[in-house]
Amino acid sequence: MKLSFVAQVVSRVVSPLLTRGCLVATAALTLPACVGEVPEDMGEVGVEEAVGVAEQAADGGCVAYRRGVSGTVADATLWQNTPTYNTGDISLIYTGTSSIGFRQALLYFDVSNIPANVHVDSAVLYLSELYKDDGTDIDIHEVLEPWSESTVTWANFNQAFAPTPTTSFYAWGGGTAQIHLEGMVQRWLDGDTENQGLLLQEHTEMASSFRSSEHAEVDTRPRLKVCYSPL
Repeated sequence: MKLSFVAQVVSRVVSPLLTRGCLVATAALTLPACVGEVPEDMGEVGVEEAVGVAEQAADGGCVAYRRGVSGTVADATLWQNTPTYNTGDISLIYTGTSSIGFRQALLYFDVSNIPANVHVDSAVLYLSELYKDDGTDIDIHEVLEPWSESTVTWANFNQAFAPTPTTSFYAWGGGTAQIHLEGMVQRWLDGDTENQGLLLQEHTEMASSFRSSEHAEVDTRPRLKVCYSPL
């Protein structure tokens, strides 16, 4: 009878801590593994705040970067027809060719708080798109030189990016693009390349626009989520 009573008490205490098959041990604090299972369609601000608790976990976990929520993020647009024009402080970033000329977009996420000697299990960039007439492919290149959101222009950036794209994604307008960047982020963490950010380039006569880190709706700002495990 005593054993049965203890079992019932333990069951009542432990059961609330079972979330999607993840047991949260209060002594060991295994939060990082649990956080990685949170669906992307849940309230993202709340999710990222929870992830922030586990950012420095030695046994792996996930961390997300989005201005106004966690981490250091920068973005800007380069304008070929107005080479000294800086737009690092507006609510949108642009790619492609429009009536006002060709544009490229820059993005930067400071991932230096991720521990050394880890394997990048996933690294996903989320970009909130606006409407466009037709879908197009957009290339992502690694940036090779440092730049400042408040001062970068087409002229002073001087096309300082790797000529071969790391990956590409299909932009259709509306919704949220999800781009996998595991290889790029792993190179940053391993020190194979220095993290100077990434550049978006669209080669067609079409144009795209994405909500930037200055957008009023925080949940639509660019977001990078990295999950990692120890080597």
